[in-house]
Amino acid sequence: MRKILAAALLCAATLPAYAADKSGPKPYAAPAGTVLEDAGHWTGFYLEGSAAAANFKIEGLGSDSFQSVGMAVGYDRQIGTRLVVGARLGYDYARGGDANMLHVGVRAGYLANPSLLVYVPLTYTMDGSNPKFDDGIVSIGLGFETHVITTKFSIFAEATKDVVFSGASKVLDEATTFRAGARFRF
Repeated sequence: MRKILAAALLCAATLPAYAADKSGPKPYAAPAGTVLEDAGHWTGFYLEGSAAAANFKIEGLGSDSFQSVGMAVGYDRQIGTRLVVGARLGYDYARGGDANMLHVGVRAGYLANPSLLVYVPLTYTMDGSNPKFDDGIVSIGLGFETHVITTKFSIFAEATKDVVFSGASKVLDEATTFRAGARFRF
């Protein structure tokens, strides 16, 4: 019994020294280019594909809605660790083809975490068939974008409210556009 007790005391006395000398497992190193490795990198050009649905009301003409698909090109610039600003140019093709739209916009966002951007888009939309800068719609809204798998690919969703410029601007109560899509950065 004494031999067992002596062996147990010897093990107990040397275990802390053994544990201190033993190096633990190496920390996980994420593969290069993945969200875990460099999720904070938002600077660069991107291509966008999206789908949108809008409901609007024009005084005297009633209410209508449409769905569209679009493509855009844009550029974002990350400032510091939390702010992102950007610009985009896009074209939407409406279902039925009678309401195609050309739009230019800017956005400013805040990184809630390294891979989630909360942003405010400001967009000017014109008739895509016959663009006139004095006859368009300014939209402002709220959006979310997140990297998926890598920093090269992200998905987004946004909702915007329209302000129409025809003399004096006014907000249309039912003019809301919902857009969702994906962006590929290069």
